[in-house]
Amino acid sequence: MVYKSGSEWHKWDLHMHAPGTDRNDEYPVINGEYAAKLDDPKIKEEFRNRILEAELDAVGVTDYYSIDNFEKLVKFQKKEGYLSEILLIPNIELRLEDQTWCRPNSTVNIHVLFDPQKIDAQTIKSDFINRLTIRNGGKKYFYTNISQLAMDNGISETQAKKQFILDKTELLQLLSQSPSLAGKYLIAVPNDDFSGAFHNPSGKATFLYDEISNLTDLVFSHSTKDVDFWLDKDPSKQKPVISGSDAHSFKNKNETGSHYGIGEEYTWIKSDLSFEGLRQVLFEPESRVRIKERSRNNPIESRSGYIKKIQLDSKSDQIQIVPNKIPISSNLTTIIGARSSGKSVLEALIAHKNYVDDPDHIAKKRLATYEEITKNVSIILKGDSSDEFTNKVTYYPQNFISDLSENVDTLQKLITDIVMEKPELNKLISNYRTKINASLSDIKELVSEYKECNTIVKKASEELLAFGKEKDLFSEREFLNTKRRKVYAESSLSAEDKASRTSLESEYQQVLEEYTDVDENMRHLEENWNILEQDFTSIEKQLPLISGNVPNAFKDTVEIDSLISSAQEFKNKVISYLEILGNEIQAHFNELKNQKSEIESKLKEFQMVDTSLNSQLLSYNEQIKNLDNQISQIQLLNSKKTNAEKQRDKLQSDLFEIIKEIQELYTTAPQELSQSLSLGIVDEKNIKLTLQNFINFDVLDFFDKRKLANASDSVKLITQSPNTFNWGETDALIEEFKTLLKSDASIFIKKNEAIDVIFDIVNKIFPLKLDLIYGSDSLTSMSPGMRGVVLLQVLLKTQNTQSPILLDQPEDDLDNNTIAEVLVPLIKEVASNRQVILVTHNANLVVLTDADEVIVAERNDSDFNVKYHHGPLENDDIKNSITTLLEGGKDAFKLREKRYDFEVKN
Repeated sequence: MVYKSGSEWHKWDLHMHAPGTDRNDEYPVINGEYAAKLDDPKIKEEFRNRILEAELDAVGVTDYYSIDNFEKLVKFQKKEGYLSEILLIPNIELRLEDQTWCRPNSTVNIHVLFDPQKIDAQTIKSDFINRLTIRNGGKKYFYTNISQLAMDNGISETQAKKQFILDKTELLQLLSQSPSLAGKYLIAVPNDDFSGAFHNPSGKATFLYDEISNLTDLVFSHSTKDVDFWLDKDPSKQKPVISGSDAHSFKNKNETGSHYGIGEEYTWIKSDLSFEGLRQVLFEPESRVRIKERSRNNPIESRSGYIKKIQLDSKSDQIQIVPNKIPISSNLTTIIGARSSGKSVLEALIAHKNYVDDPDHIAKKRLATYEEITKNVSIILKGDSSDEFTNKVTYYPQNFISDLSENVDTLQKLITDIVMEKPELNKLISNYRTKINASLSDIKELVSEYKECNTIVKKASEELLAFGKEKDLFSEREFLNTKRRKVYAESSLSAEDKASRTSLESEYQQVLEEYTDVDENMRHLEENWNILEQDFTSIEKQLPLISGNVPNAFKDTVEIDSLISSAQEFKNKVISYLEILGNEIQAHFNELKNQKSEIESKLKEFQMVDTSLNSQLLSYNEQIKNLDNQISQIQLLNSKKTNAEKQRDKLQSDLFEIIKEIQELYTTAPQELSQSLSLGIVDEKNIKLTLQNFINFDVLDFFDKRKLANASDSVKLITQSPNTFNWGETDALIEEFKTLLKSDASIFIKKNEAIDVIFDIVNKIFPLKLDLIYGSDSLTSMSPGMRGVVLLQVLLKTQNTQSPILLDQPEDDLDNNTIAEVLVPLIKEVASNRQVILVTHNANLVVLTDADEVIVAERNDSDFNVKYHHGPLENDDIKNSITTLLEGGKDAFKLREKRYDFEVKN
């Protein structure tokens, strides 16, 4: 048997009668002879053409209690190359004593198919057919002595053959207890109205004979209802349903009314084209079998581009790779070998040709280690057609997942890339990101304004410090006023002038105080106007965004355009009111200014009357004026400082409100995300998407460690707590930020302002970060091995591609139980939809995945001469390589039997 690319989809008809079949032969008659039909060149050629036209790959040559036609066809095959590409399997059709469900006088058919590679025709006849017996009238008859049965009962041999019906228990004993037969056959029982053992009315099957159900390996049926019934069972009781033509002539069913013609009914079976390949359907009846009603065309035709074979050409004498052409299974190919045998090299050669680059370029870095080999070996990848395969392949080298997941930022990019391939998630997460980024942008503006306020407060504080205390200036001013009043008392002015002067001075003081108040009010008005203007500008920016996010169905209800218009109208009214108010205050200010000037002019007249005291008064007045200016500046600075502090407090409050809003998003987002996506199931556990608080920085990085000794206890607690800056606890987070805002800038690195530190922290903890939850465990908290399995699961199940995938030792860091229970089902599922080429040291990943093809790498230690041999899992040489090269190989085969509760017959 030539092994090509392991298990592939082939077209099988395991129930076909050849010309000359013992009963119901409807093939053309030649000279009145049935048995000689296959010897007739025309009939033989027609039979061959019908099989080839049907594009069959395997035929079960069926006859009643005979393999004569099978022997003839094998003889033609060996001598003439007749049907040389067709696998021929002897199928002996027998009758049991048990009656069918719908025809009391009809007996159940049973078929025994023998392995032509393990048992020859002579042994089948001598140890099976010739030993078939029945009891009739108290006597025992062998099938070889059918004439005696006819003679004893006074009937024809044809009638005697019809009465030769077997006891199923004796039949099973003959098969199972004969050393030459045991483990080299399969039993099939049909399920139809005339010869079937099982009833299937209205799609609900009911057994007539549990014993037959237990002894049969295959169920012959054309019905998809039977397929569904036999697969809807405990795995240990599942049966593969096989459809065959039961052809008895060259005619089709429309012509015969009973039997199908050649090529009308068949089954697609994914296996090596061998009897041992056929046996694999017992392990995987669902994934390896498609009857015609489920798949008229080869199931692989629905698969997108895949690599059919690789062609290697060494350009260096130091590197030899044989053979230079290696076929690749369209499903799962595993590459095994001893360490440094060249198994990863083969995969790297494929990857180097057509791989898709990955985050962090891990695959690229890995491929660089094979640079010396890949540059000296040219490789051509052939697709399903004769054209060169040029599609991209996905390559996950050894330790790819663990390397990828060690860095939080890289892990984030990986998870994001995965989930963003899902349209519904892309929209949902993009929406969240837009909102969060807008909030972070608002925070950035707040921080900028906060720093401006800080600058005003700091500058005002420094200037106030230079002026000294305001109460001291008032005390000094009162002292000078007392001296000035004394000078006035000594002046030569009349009592009336002194009274007038005193009245003017009192009036002047009142006007001066009101003048100062109005001046301050004007400044407040200007500052408040600036704040309002900023708020209006922000509202004008936000309202169109709100309008864009309101669904069309609700726009009439919300009346967003009316709201925008109302906001603009309100703004115009406020502007108008403030303009009027400002004009009135300005007019009053001008009036006070004029009054102040008039009083100052009158006071100056009083001073000029008494020239002897003018020099003293001028000195006191100048000093008082200077003090008034200083007091006025202090009041102005205090006003600026107070306003800046109020504005800073408001900005701080706004900042914390935005943080709460972001926190609200993080509270609602996990619910929406979990409802939007389940990324599949591993080991019966759902993998879901959620948000996660990744503290991907050291808190101490923000502080000058030399100054922390003098910091407050609250600050020290922040730097020592593992849960610092956790956005999951908003109140605690805000308290932490408040503590920082009260701290001296000297404790921070580069003497950054506290608000700068907070801004940096916010930008680290608040951008949308994703995590995967496996069962109840977070991806980031898993062991490296389990994290790799879950990531691999998500990667393989969510990629919107069917391109080939290359995996190098994904089992690293996993125990055998996890490999068998988690990784194996994953690989099998992925391989059912896309081509997988897997390098492994683990027998479970070869045997329990039911690998379609196994490539074994061998290397000469003295140089780089690599030899590859390949074949299906059921091939004895491949089995020996698995048990020899891979740890636990024998156990894996035993576990495979145990998994299916099925003893492999070998």
